[in-house]
Amino acid sequence: QGLAPDAVLYNVVISACDRGDHWVHAFRLFRQMRFREIEPNVVTYSATSSALNRGSRWDLALELHKEALSRKVQANAFTFNAALAACEKGQQWAAALQLLSEARARKLQDVIGHNSSISACSKALYWQQALAVFAELPRQAIKPTSVTFNATIGACGAGAHWRLALGMLTEMQNAKVPPDNVTLGALSSALGE
Repeated sequence: QGLAPDAVLYNVVISACDRGDHWVHAFRLFRQMRFREIEPNVVTYSATSSALNRGSRWDLALELHKEALSRKVQANAFTFNAALAACEKGQQWAAALQLLSEARARKLQDVIGHNSSISACSKALYWQQALAVFAELPRQAIKPTSVTFNATIGACGAGAHWRLALGMLTEMQNAKVPPDNVTLGALSSALGE
């Protein structure tokens, strides 16, 4: 007689599917849990959302996040970051800003979620909103990383504001965050080269 599957076993297998880029299998397993009357938990939602993001199914990842909140699953920074990454992939800047606001209200904000929000705004060509998110970092006591600066420089470039992009480079240097190849590429793009 075999072991009856439980949420922990499903979480392990869904996480393995995520790492192996098998989002379809991860999503099937997630749905199978309901059929077997096994209640998904925060780990289940997070791992499944991560797999969906890897599979470029940001739409399903966002739906999963909404479902988790409606089922009163205790959200954490990882669940919000997975949803924010989905917004970034789908260029859903308004949804990203709404989710970031919810994460802040729950004190679950971090630099990763802010980076995704900045990138979502930038990719959708809403550079002003990207800069507004960046400007909030000190008030949120969040230290920007090279990813943060690179995304913000990219947003300046998307808005054809090369002077702002150069200003971000100066701010990056003042924050003692070393520029990298991505920084140089974002600057080059912002300068139209």
